[in-house]
Amino acid sequence: MEKNLSPEEIKYVSVKDITKSIQQIIQSSPKLKNIWICGEVSNLIRHSSGHYYFTLKDSDAEIKVVIFKMYTRNINYRFSDGDKILIYGSVRIYPQRGQYQFYGFNVKPFGQGELYLRFLQTREKLKKLGYFDSDKKKKLPSMPASIGIITSISGAALHDILNVINKRYTIVDLYIVPAKVQGGEEASKSVVNAIKLLNEMQRKVDIIILARGGGSLEELWVFNTETVAEAIFKSEIPVLTGIGHEIDFSIADFTADLRAPTPSAAAEIAVPDRNNLILTINDKKMRLSSIVSNLVNCNSQHLDELKMCLINIIEKIFSEKKFKFSHLDDYIKRLPSIRMKNILEDRRLVNLYQNNLIRSMDNIIEKRRNLVSKLRKMLEILSPLGILDRGYCLAWDIDNGKLLRKRKDFKESGKFKLQVSDGEVIAVTEKKK
Repeated sequence: MEKNLSPEEIKYVSVKDITKSIQQIIQSSPKLKNIWICGEVSNLIRHSSGHYYFTLKDSDAEIKVVIFKMYTRNINYRFSDGDKILIYGSVRIYPQRGQYQFYGFNVKPFGQGELYLRFLQTREKLKKLGYFDSDKKKKLPSMPASIGIITSISGAALHDILNVINKRYTIVDLYIVPAKVQGGEEASKSVVNAIKLLNEMQRKVDIIILARGGGSLEELWVFNTETVAEAIFKSEIPVLTGIGHEIDFSIADFTADLRAPTPSAAAEIAVPDRNNLILTINDKKMRLSSIVSNLVNCNSQHLDELKMCLINIIEKIFSEKKFKFSHLDDYIKRLPSIRMKNILEDRRLVNLYQNNLIRSMDNIIEKRRNLVSKLRKMLEILSPLGILDRGYCLAWDIDNGKLLRKRKDFKESGKFKLQVSDGEVIAVTEKKK
């Protein structure tokens, strides 16, 4: 130790430099980064910023833990004080306080560590095989004619799916294939057989919905098996999954052509909203009606112009021939009788040409008239009023004339006007259900 040195002569390092050196030592140690640690959660704070702060402890020690918002979004396990957990991350220094703490990236409940490891291994294996590649995903049809539903016949997921579809799109055919959606190998076979059954049907469905309600990793394990993933991957029909809750992700979700966060959301994705379809159809009908009307008007104008042109040509021909005919008598008197036959033949030819020209004009006019008639019929078929002749009606607010599209638009015990094909009637809302 150096003695009798003045403060100016002492060589020192700053607190910042000390902290930085410690940080470098910690970050360079493979034992302190990208590791799983186990302990009990204590003093958990879920900050309004989205970050998690808590202490992880065991019987001999404890360490401060931070999980930033960008990682908390991907954690599908909601833990609390007293829970024993596995947390993945790295040890780092928090320079402002000069203390080391653990920065977490993922959390799993203790006791499922082996199961989760199998999940990660299976996911990595199937990823390398291309099961999750986006270019192999099949596109779902926007307006399916039929849907196959694979789920438990007694589960709430089926009720949720049917409830959504009945509200949005009642014209779709549904094929419900019961399957075991919880358990081991037997449940996997049940799901695989259901997928194969729908693919082997003579009349194939347009979409397969594979669904069940939420649960633990063990309860959802059937959807993490290779056999189920392979059946989804090989399915010729697009597969839409709605498994568990929004935070639950399974290998089936990664393999499926599209993943929905819940069974209800899967139903909403699978079918369009009929009210929006009606609005779109009515809008397109109005546009088509306008196009057809313009086309009819243009063709009518063109037909009139053609008719006038033909009349002018005929009148000109008639005038020319009439002028020639007026001098025929003089010619006949002066020409020898041997020329009489030629003159009569010329007159016959003139009459023949005249008749042919008139028939040609009539044919052209008739064809144009038929075209106009067909366009008018097309316009009548596509007219929004034509819908009323097929048994539909439009409801209008009797006070402001607004079209009533949804149940909420009707007033309780209020009058409204119904427009039918041959007129209007006044109706009264007794009770909204």
